[in-house]
Amino acid sequence: MATPVERTPVERTPADLQGTCDTRTEQSSQLDTMWEVECISLATGSKCLPQGKQSPRGDILNDCHAEVLARRGFNRWCLEEMRKSIEDPHNLRNKFKYSGDRGHDPQQQDRPLFEMVSPSSQFHLYVSQAPCGDATTASLAQVQSEESWNAFMSGQRTRSIATVQEATPDIKDLPETPVTGSKRARGGLDEMLNAASRSAKLQKQDTGSKPNIHKNQSHSNHILGFRRGRIDYDSVGVLRTKPGRIDSEPTLSMSCSDKIARWNILGLNSALVMPFLEKPIYLESIVTRELFDADALDRALFGRIQDCLCTDQAASGSTNSPHRISVHKSEIAFSFSKEIVSERGEQEGITSLPVASASSLSWIASEPQMTEVLVNGCKAGASAKKQIQPKARSRLCKINMFESSIALWKLISPKPPLVKSMTTTDLANL
Repeated sequence: MATPVERTPVERTPADLQGTCDTRTEQSSQLDTMWEVECISLATGSKCLPQGKQSPRGDILNDCHAEVLARRGFNRWCLEEMRKSIEDPHNLRNKFKYSGDRGHDPQQQDRPLFEMVSPSSQFHLYVSQAPCGDATTASLAQVQSEESWNAFMSGQRTRSIATVQEATPDIKDLPETPVTGSKRARGGLDEMLNAASRSAKLQKQDTGSKPNIHKNQSHSNHILGFRRGRIDYDSVGVLRTKPGRIDSEPTLSMSCSDKIARWNILGLNSALVMPFLEKPIYLESIVTRELFDADALDRALFGRIQDCLCTDQAASGSTNSPHRISVHKSEIAFSFSKEIVSERGEQEGITSLPVASASSLSWIASEPQMTEVLVNGCKAGASAKKQIQPKARSRLCKINMFESSIALWKLISPKPPLVKSMTTTDLANL
């Protein structure tokens, strides 16, 4: 599967490719099973905005990592397919079935508005490189050079615990544990930020080999430990913000490992899509290649959250439990992955390291003729010095996704429950 020809990354610019797909099965005979696979959302990207550049208006994408864009594309696809099922209910290509208006009958209020047409539908996530954060902590340590490690640790020591706490006021209630530069030579387990949750430590053996992982991490439904970016990055099983340069402004965006773990409890669907469904839509599997570590992926996406429960007190009181997904390694590398771009450069005698692309791409099956090119959280070409205009906003930004949700609600009810608290002026400004 390739990106659209006119939007392929530059030859020496590696990119991470992520995509969500829907698989459906049909038993054609007692022995044969027919598989139908459809790509729903494709995205590339490895950038996110620092805290100081985020917009309070929801018109900019704060996180443009490919996993996040692919999931946002999936949710937009859901809203579009639901709309089509209302406007053209007899179309055989519909993915959702509209159950009809629930009216004012109390007994009908628990009936879902939409159901998947195919009960065998399953959703899968492909990522060319394993998600940033806890899933790749060990793998990155294995491939990191000694020079790179020393440079990183030198920069890490300059960050004091006061700087970390100032940058993360939203976690001020976590236990205060100094975050210091870790040494490869030390052994055993160190205490994490949260005493209830211990993390394994990467060690450098006396032989000078790459770090190992101690797989005796305990599981707890208490708050997990927290790290800012790559601070103390030999700790595993902890929550992290997106990694970045040691001298860059910190971001508030959580790592992709943490976000996918959250999706495995709450579902792949967003809060704008969930009100239309009876139950969350979960991923069944994740397929990746670069930095693949089955144990790390299982720990990051399920193991550390397996005791967590999420109860919706505001609605039906239902409880969501962690959903375990299977992890698989792809035998085929993405043509523009760092692995392939680096190999191509070596063959051509290029000594400079490839630099990740500053732009992101987004393609959605429900809008196949449009491939968005995103820079700094909005469409490429938008002025960075002026307020973002509506035409420069990505279709995946919060305000545009909200508009799509409102449009769907209006097809169902003249007074959508989602906007009952909004004034006429508020609605007119959407």
